Amino acid sequence: MLQAVPMSRSLRALLLGSIVIAYAYLIWHAREPLRLNVGDPWSDANVLSSINYVKSDGFLATSFTDILDVGPLTADSYRYIHYPPFSEIIYGAIGKYLGVSDIGTFRLFGLSFSLLAMWLLFSYVRRLYTDRIALIATAMYSTSLLWMMYADSMHQAPVMQCTGFLALWGLVRAIETKQKRHYAAAILGSAACFFTSYDYWLFLPTGVLMTVYLQKGNPFAKGNRHFVVLCAFGCMVGVLLKCLAVIGAVGWDEFLADLHMQFLERATSTHDRYFSATLPTLWRRMTLVFSPFAWVTVGYHVLRAIRATTPRAALRDTPLWMILTAVAFLYVFRQLATSQMLPAQVLLPFYAIGTALIVDRMLEARRPWRILAHAWLVAAPLWAFFIMFTHPRSVLAREDVAATNAYLADHDQNDFVLSNLLSDGHIQATFQRHSLGMLDADDTSSTPLQMMALFELTGTEYVHAIIFHDANSRFIDKSLWVIAAPRKIWSVTGWPHLFRKKTTAMIAAYDRRIMANLSALEAQRVLELSNYSVYRIDRKTVKRQLDDRVKRTDHLDFGNLVTQRSLMLGWEAPSISDQTGVASAAISGYTRCPHERCATKLTKFGITVKHETFVNVGELLLRVDRLCDQRLTFELANKSFVRVSARGFEGTILGASKGTITIPASAFEVGVNVVEVTNLVPMDFRVGLEVVSLDIAPQCPAP
Repeated sequence: MLQAVPMSRSLRALLLGSIVIAYAYLIWHAREPLRLNVGDPWSDANVLSSINYVKSDGFLATSFTDILDVGPLTADSYRYIHYPPFSEIIYGAIGKYLGVSDIGTFRLFGLSFSLLAMWLLFSYVRRLYTDRIALIATAMYSTSLLWMMYADSMHQAPVMQCTGFLALWGLVRAIETKQKRHYAAAILGSAACFFTSYDYWLFLPTGVLMTVYLQKGNPFAKGNRHFVVLCAFGCMVGVLLKCLAVIGAVGWDEFLADLHMQFLERATSTHDRYFSATLPTLWRRMTLVFSPFAWVTVGYHVLRAIRATTPRAALRDTPLWMILTAVAFLYVFRQLATSQMLPAQVLLPFYAIGTALIVDRMLEARRPWRILAHAWLVAAPLWAFFIMFTHPRSVLAREDVAATNAYLADHDQNDFVLSNLLSDGHIQATFQRHSLGMLDADDTSSTPLQMMALFELTGTEYVHAIIFHDANSRFIDKSLWVIAAPRKIWSVTGWPHLFRKKTTAMIAAYDRRIMANLSALEAQRVLELSNYSVYRIDRKTVKRQLDDRVKRTDHLDFGNLVTQRSLMLGWEAPSISDQTGVASAAISGYTRCPHERCATKLTKFGITVKHETFVNVGELLLRVDRLCDQRLTFELANKSFVRVSARGFEGTILGASKGTITIPASAFEVGVNVVEVTNLVPMDFRVGLEVVSLDIAPQCPAP
């Protein structure tokens, strides 16, 4: 029930002033180009990609799902069906029907949703408590670092919060007025919230039950259950719409497969080999995004709930149900919650309302407590403002993007680039190419061979790499998780803003490895821009590097590491044969493009290459000084079936552990030549081809 509680002008000015400062800052930065390190720019980039397909193909062709890809819409285009698509539908409609294309304008729409969400939050809380508590809660919510990071996002956060609090406000007003418009708000808000994000799929139903309980008593009593049923109906409509959109886009079987993957991907380490701990990151992150005062709020309400005389008193006086619901969500989706900051938004209602309840009581106490209450209301926003305002912002400058796209249009026919940005969304939305991770091996001696494998896989003669040299471009949760989680440096995954030197040093170390690998490939820098450069890597250069390692020899011992210089693709490292006990190198095969330039394809598991073909072949590099026949004698670890080929010539060893093949001079050229050694036994038989040694005897006529 709404209560009248005095609120001083100074308190009102403090709270409203802090909200205005937060909004003014966000509006000031709204016109920035696509960001790299603030909020959720990965998702912003993905929404921009999706909008392009809505504009060109329409909602029916996209089946109201996100198309996160490049090029024309085809059956192979990647449809992102993890998240409910309502926010993307909204921005797609804005882009298609209002002709909006600039991200700055889209951000203003995001801020509008966030502003409405805060008004609905205030209107909801004031019906449960008082105007003063509602205004304090709204101020704590909108001045938290977490909210400020995502308030102008094009992804789900602003729309989800807006529709979620619309549902709760509509519910509490329907309880009071029984008016149809309030019932409609509760139903539509519930449906839209569930059709926007699953982050509130626990919070909103629990909020409905608790709102009815606090206002009317038992939510399942005869006179109350219709409130629950109507909101549940709205939620089910939202889930149904999401399922129908996905099934229409990818079919029933793929829908079930993706549903299964969501829980494996978001809750376990099945698709994230670095995921190993939740608490070390989360308790640091909660401190960062809510300020250290958050733990005072948690401790106070836990103790108050324990000391409450009745369950109803505990539920009435504390929002403990909010944190319990949030913890349950974070536990179920713990991989998602650990690797990304945004899921912490499920804790925002507890932080805001819980803090407001404490501060409100302090304002009713003696003067020292009132002073502490005002200090809290100043210090908590200052914590967020200081981190947010001093955080160096990294963006993709529009003029840099234009220069890069002009260069690529003239000099690149591939549909992918390499990058160290660790965000495929930015590369796709900005440069209209798929993104592959740049090589970052500690030991660069293997880098040319790895790059040659990529050339063979894609069938291209060159690759361009977009390399960012500004550490701030990777100063964001998703990128830092990839870099820091393997080393279990939870201070970087949890509160990097408080350990900026350590975080930037880690990114710098990663970039040094990137640059060392580029140097090892003799990559040519073709563009230098404000915070990134573009490099070109050529197959001929890489092949020359591999050739330079090969020496003329009459004998190769495949159990010797030195022989690795003469092995290119398709070989395993030397090992002791299980069958003979002698050292050998086994052929493992490799994947290659069967023709010139194979297209890449984005899938839920990453980038693959269309038409890629696996060959059970090991490539052998032989240096020839004079053009003459070469007699090759292979010693094998077991009786094998082998084909040896070079430039159109083929010879075989059938069912023997040793065999000699003479390759004519016409199959060679002076210099380093590639000889393919093929295991003719099908892979299904699991019979490996292990080569022990090779003797090379040139059959040259007497001079």
